[in-house]
Formats: sequence, structure tokens, C-alpha cells
Amino acid sequence: MTPILTVLICLGLSLGWRTCVQAGTLPKPTLWAEPDSVITQGSPVTLRCQGTLETQEYRLYREEKTAPWITRIPQELVKKGQFPIPSTTWEHAGRYRCIYGSHTAGWSERSDPLELVVTGAYRKPTLSALPSPVVASGGNVTLQCDSRVAFDGFILCKEGEDEHPQCLISQPRTRGSSRAVFSVGPVSPSRRWSYRCYGYDSRSPYVWSLPSDLLELLVPGVSKKPSLSVQPGPVVAPGEKLTLQCGSDAGYNRFALYKEWGRDFLQRPGRQPQAGLSQANFPLGPVSRSYGGQYRCSGAHNLSSEWSAPSDPLDILISGQIRARPFLSVQPGSTVASGENVTLLCQSQGWMHTFLLTKEGAADPPLRLKSKRRSHKYQAEFPMSPVTSAHAGTYRCYGSLSSNPYLLTHPSDPLELVVSGLSLDLRTHVQAGILPKPTLWAEPDRVITQGSPVTLRCQGNLEAREYRLYRERKSASWITLIRPELVKKGQFPIPSITWEHAGRYRCQYYSHSWWSELSDPLELVVTGAYSKPTLSALPSPVVTSGGNVTLQCDSRVAFDGFILCKEGEDEQPQRLNSHFHVHGWSWAVFSVGPMSPSRRWRYRCYSYESRSPYVWSLPSDLLELLVPAETLSPSQNQTDSKTGAYSKPTLSALPSPLVASGGNVTLQCDSQVAFGGFILCKEGEEEHPRRLNCQSHARGRSQAVFSVGPVSPSRRWSYRCYSYDSRSPYVWSLPSDLLELLVPGVSKKPSLSVQPGPVVAPVENLTLQCGSDAGYDRFALYKEGERDFLQCPGWQPQAGLSQANFPLGPVRVSHGGQYTCYGAHNLSSEWSAPSDPLDILIAGQHPQDYTVENLIRMGVAGLVLVVLGILLFEAQHSQRSPQDAAGR
Repeated sequence: MTPILTVLICLGLSLGWRTCVQAGTLPKPTLWAEPDSVITQGSPVTLRCQGTLETQEYRLYREEKTAPWITRIPQELVKKGQFPIPSTTWEHAGRYRCIYGSHTAGWSERSDPLELVVTGAYRKPTLSALPSPVVASGGNVTLQCDSRVAFDGFILCKEGEDEHPQCLISQPRTRGSSRAVFSVGPVSPSRRWSYRCYGYDSRSPYVWSLPSDLLELLVPGVSKKPSLSVQPGPVVAPGEKLTLQCGSDAGYNRFALYKEWGRDFLQRPGRQPQAGLSQANFPLGPVSRSYGGQYRCSGAHNLSSEWSAPSDPLDILISGQIRARPFLSVQPGSTVASGENVTLLCQSQGWMHTFLLTKEGAADPPLRLKSKRRSHKYQAEFPMSPVTSAHAGTYRCYGSLSSNPYLLTHPSDPLELVVSGLSLDLRTHVQAGILPKPTLWAEPDRVITQGSPVTLRCQGNLEAREYRLYRERKSASWITLIRPELVKKGQFPIPSITWEHAGRYRCQYYSHSWWSELSDPLELVVTGAYSKPTLSALPSPVVTSGGNVTLQCDSRVAFDGFILCKEGEDEQPQRLNSHFHVHGWSWAVFSVGPMSPSRRWRYRCYSYESRSPYVWSLPSDLLELLVPAETLSPSQNQTDSKTGAYSKPTLSALPSPLVASGGNVTLQCDSQVAFGGFILCKEGEEEHPRRLNCQSHARGRSQAVFSVGPVSPSRRWSYRCYSYDSRSPYVWSLPSDLLELLVPGVSKKPSLSVQPGPVVAPVENLTLQCGSDAGYDRFALYKEGERDFLQCPGWQPQAGLSQANFPLGPVRVSHGGQYTCYGAHNLSSEWSAPSDPLDILIAGQHPQDYTVENLIRMGVAGLVLVVLGILLFEAQHSQRSPQDAAGR
């Protein structure tokens, strides 16, 4: 036996896994891979072996097959237990173990095995959920991984969690394809269920295919369900397009749309058409017969894995999928008086299971009735009694079969139902148009934000006994729901306006057995349907007196037209068709002028689609034009040379920007310059700016104090202020910095902690951490008594949790105090309840006793006085001595 072999045996090493020698006196090490044990071909990875502190050497082995790449690792890395692979290939895949050793204790036991997997060797398989990716809470679901390649097995991996992958031997299919079926569950809405699968060959079990596309399961929870609607309507012909809109007032950041028995669902981020509402649009089309079915949607917050309860179902119906075309007729006739009984009859020669009746422009789902056989025909009768003006319009009917109720026949020919000759009763028709026309207006305005109240008022002569309101081109069923006592007064209230209320209205009144002429039209506009456009002034918002300016309204969405409105005046809005950019943008250019400094020039613009000209987007941000007068500022050095406006004032909240719900707060706007007045503007809302004359002047400064409240957590309270010279009241300064008030609500409070601890020495650093499991997207930190608070976006350290870090330091004495934090969702203005308070204490800052120092100072001062007294005495004595000598 050679000396080298004798030494190896004494040390307990083996020449291979089958030549085992004396080893195992040390505990086994830990072996892991960074960044992961499943690596894409070509990516770097490092295998790390960790032993005890006394480790002097490491060894890495691959089971069943040697790994020559290990011998090429630099020894200085091997001694640290590091085995890097700069670019992984299939040759690196396998099952690895490691050991470590020291001169005193010998070699350790082997580590647990590490399976290093290299992906990307084959084409990706397909992963699907059967029967659907939408799974009820507590239920199970079958996931099928299949491929056109004859794999020996498949692996299912759950994303974002350290669950062990499931492995199954494949079930061969015809023509060389393969598949495996995995069972998952029970599922719950509190976790995220996202999966990928891989295929592999049994000869190389650690060499996998490319991953399948990500499959996410949707497990509806119990939070507030959203609403689902469709534009232009639920019945659509092949090749046409439609948009499903999922919306909620629960502040969801994302939405999912799914079809019953569909293999997948769509996700879209939410947008905020107006405060408190969020929605997502799902455009579908050009549609085919496969689009027909029942749809639902759910919402979720960004930093939460839980989806809401599903919306009510919405049926999408595809016409023209059955060759038959039914016939629609009306009894007693197509022109009837208000109050009469009418029946619409839909008939077909061939068998139909169900007939559907639609009204052009109506948002309600079609009426469905089962067919009945009469006189060798199949038919359904749709009664309408008694008819009102709301029933007037164009009708069509369709047929469907029981085998697929979402596929319809071709539509019948249109039938126009005319409700004419408004009657006092069923037998007395009257003549219209003898009395003068009434006046129709809207309160508070005819341009109304979605969800706001509005009342349409019709005013006739003093003898008016009854009023009627009509919408042109499309009936308005909401009118029939108004209480009769209000209708008789000419009042038509809408408690919460929606896009269905928009349109062009007229009214008339009844007096002395006659009906009046129709009023002039009133265009009722509902805003908030789309995201806001951008309004800008070209080349600048500063315009010389008498000059013109170009205002450009543009959007990243392809709208058909834009509207420009001047704020605070009853000018007719300007309407222009859009220009389109190749990337889908749209814009319109308006010319405004000539300008004068004696008026206010403030504008907003809106966008709209031509098919709904009275449904507008959110308004753009307010654009105010500055028209300098001859004397612009109180003194030349008070102006800003770039804009011609004054330097910005300072806005602060007294005593604090933290205000309890229902409370009031004082906002102080002040400037280093003596201005004549100040203006306070609330951001994001249509509140009229508040003006106050300057209330105090001191050393050239000026200020004004505004009272705000009562405040509530359901709205956002953000303000800016401006200053102006009383000689030019429409020429304002630059705006102050934004001041936001924090009004705590009642939603779940977050927790507040500190690292490294609540007691800290001066100059050290600390971090306050605000976190919650309520899925908040942003957090605020407030110190008691401060004039401001800090805001920071949240991040997600793990599923279901969100947090924000607020670093403070180097710490000073002023950092000491009591802190609280708050959380909020992005699409909601409401802040949570405050966290429990946290005290930050600054060490080494005790009051000092200066008694000893003061006594020393007083003693020194006394000693100085004594010395000065002695010097004065000696000086006087020396003067007297020569005088005495001379006298003698």
C-alpha cells in the first residue's frame, strides 16, 4: 500500500461514494444554491457549503456521476465553501452533497442532498385548470400539464412559496404527446395560488423544459362585490367590439374578468375616474361565437392576495349564430297613446326555446320568455301596459336554443313604437303646441360628475297643471320612477347620476286642456367616464393683454372629440373633433382670446366618444392663464422673472396637519412680501377658491388665516394658497407647496416599530417601520406637535403584508417625541385609524446644573474687584506722599 493511500484512509476520506472510510465525527453541513436550485440555462449560480467555525476545507460531490467542473474552482473559494458556476449548462445538473473537515476532528457527515435543476432544455408545456381557474373557497381544482413532446414526467411548482414541487409520471397520449394531472386544494382566498409546470426526460431528471406560462387561480373572497356593465350593449354581432367595465367604490387597485367555464381570466389595473371610485375596462373583440357566455368580475388591492366576492353575472349574447330570423309585431299598433296597453309579439316558423326582446340604446338586459307553439308557429308575447313615453323607441327580437342560450338568431326587422298624443285618460286625446314653450334647466348644473345629485326643472306658466319630460332619440325609464307630486311641480330629481342619465332633454306642460310647445333642449352631461386628459397652453400660460393663446387638450387614449370649458362663466363650451397620433393618442387645439387682465381666464377640457356625446371624461386639471397688467407687482424685486407672477407664499396648518374627524383646522398663508390678499384652493375638487384680504402686516410681511372644516376621512383635504396685489386681483403668485391634512378613519390600524430600539444616542440613525396586513399601498408617519407628516409608498415583504420604512437621523434632540403612523389604499382618500403611539427617547440629554460654574465665575469677579480696589488705594497713597513732603 502506498503512503499516500494510507494517509487518505487514516483521514477518513473516500475515493468515491462507494469507497467509504472513517468519516462522520463532525455534524453534517448545510448545502444550498444561490440564487436558487432551479436555474435557467446560461444563468449564474453558486453552490454554498456551510460547516462549523473551525472548518478548514470543503469537498463537493455529485451523486452517480462525477462533476469535473468542481476541480476547476479556485482553491481560495473552495476553502470558503463556495462553488460558483458562471453560466449553467445541462452538464451541471444533478444531485449534490458536500462535506467539510478540520485537522483536529477529521471529516464531517455528508450534507443533505441538493438537487440542482437546469431549465430550458425543451419547449414549454401548457398548464390549465379544469374545469376553470375560478375556484370556490375550500374547493379543489385539477391542474393539467400537457405537451406535444413525449415527456416521461412533469413537475408542478407553486410560485412565491417554498412548497416542495409535485412530480408525476406522465400519461402518454397519441402521436407522442404527454400530460399529467395534479390535484390542488383545498384553496382559500387569503393566499395566492400561482403555478408553473415543467416536463423532463427520465434519463436526465434534473434537466427540465422551459416553464409553462404562469397560471393563477382566482379564489373569490367575501369583501364587497364590484359591478359589471357592458358598452354598447349585451347583444353584439360577430366582428363587432364591446367593452366590459368592472367598477367599485371599495378602492380596489386591480380587477379580474372571467367567463363561466373559461380556461383563463383577464386582469387589468384599476383607474380612478373620480374620488372614491375605481374601475377597469376589458375591451373584447372582434367578437365571435366563442365570446358568448356569462361573465363576472372581482376586485383586489395591490398588496393583498385576496379577491373580492364576484359581481352579479352579466350575459353576453352573440347574434347571427342561428340562421333563422324571427318576426316582430305589435298589437294594437305601432302608434299608441300614453296609458294604453301594448303587446309585442315575437314569432318564428322554426322551433325556438326562448325569445329575447331588446330596446335600442337601453342598458337593461334583454327580456327573455320561453316560446309557446300556436298555429304552427313558435312565439312569445311581451306585454307593456300601460305604456308611457319611456316605452317609445326601437325594438328587435331574437330567438335562442336550449343547447346554447348565449347564441342568438339574426335580429328581427326593427319595430318603432311611437307613444303620441299625450292623453288625459285613455279616451281623451289633446292637441299639443298651443301654449308657449316652458323653460328647462338643471340644478346645480347641467354638467355633473358621476354619482352626484341633480334636478331637472321645467317651468311653464302659472296655470300649469302637469309636466312631461322627454329624452331625445332614447327613452329615459328613470323619469317614470319620479313621485307624481314632484312631477306636477316640474321637478325631476336624480339622487345619484350615472352615464345612463346623460342625454338631450326637452319638457312641456299642460294647462287649460292644451299641451305646450316643447322647451328648448337641455344637454345633461355626465363626467367621469374616462381618465382625465391634459390641458396645456402654447407657448406659455402667460399671455400679454390683447393677445391670443392656443390651448391643447390631449390624451393617450384615442377619443373622438374634446370639449373646452371656461370656468366661472356661462360661455358655451367649444367642441372639436380629434386629431390622432400613430400610437393611438388624440388631441384637439383650441384658440382663445383676445385676453384682458380685467377678467379671469381659467379652463378645463374633457374628452368623449362620438357614440356617447353626453358622457365625458374626468376634467383636466385646471389651467389658469396669467394676463399681466402694466404694473404687475408692489415692487420690482417681488416678481418672478420667468413667469411674471410673484414668489410663492407659505401655507401651514395650525396647530397641526393631523385633524380628528369632524374637527376644524386653521390654515395660515403668509409671505415675506406685503400683498393685498390671499387665495386658498382645495386640490382635486370643484370648490370655489376662498379669498381673504391681508390680515396683518409686520416688517413688510403679510398673512391671512383660513378656517377649514368640519373634515371627514372619506375625502382628501389638500390645499395650496396664492397671494395677489389688490390692484391686479386676477394675477396671482406662484402656488405654495401642497399642504395635505391627515384625517384618521376607522379602518384597521397599522403597527409601528423602531430599529434598533426606542432609546437612541445623538448622531445615531434609526428607522421607524409602519406595517399592516390590511394591504395598504401607502403609509404616513406623524410626530406629535409637528407642522407636517412624512409619506412613503408601501412595499410587500411577504404575501398579505405591506410596510414602509421611515429612516431618521443622524438623530438630534428634536427627534425625541411620540410618533404614530397611518395606512391608506392608493385609490382611496381615507386613512386608517392611528397606530399605537411609539415614544422615541434621546439618551444623554439631561438638564445641566451650572451652580458650581456660576460660583467660580462670581468668585473670580470678586477677586478682580479686590485687586482693583488695592491698586486704587495704593495710587491715592502714592500721590499724597509727595504733597506731605512739600508741606513740611
